[in-house]
Amino acid sequence: MLINPKDKQQAIKEAGKTLAEAFDEYKALRNIKPSTIDSYSATLRRNVSDWMSKPLRAISQQMIVERYSKGKILRLEPRKRC
Repeated sequence: MLINPKDKQQAIKEAGKTLAEAFDEYKALRNIKPSTIDSYSATLRRNVSDWMSKPLRAISQQMIVERYSKGKILRLEPRKRC
């Protein structure tokens, strides 16, 4: 079976993508209100700022569960509706 070199290059690039790069890509591909982006950014800074430079593959489900179970992930408070 032949592998397209472009597909292989893309797979290598994707494998090393950091959380920050993935978030930037997500924001670019979605039609999200600026206030929502601000909220997402603040949540990431508050909860996983030390993971932003990590490759996505280096962030395991176990890491997320441990952080959440130790109370290190702070939930957003519901917005007050007027």
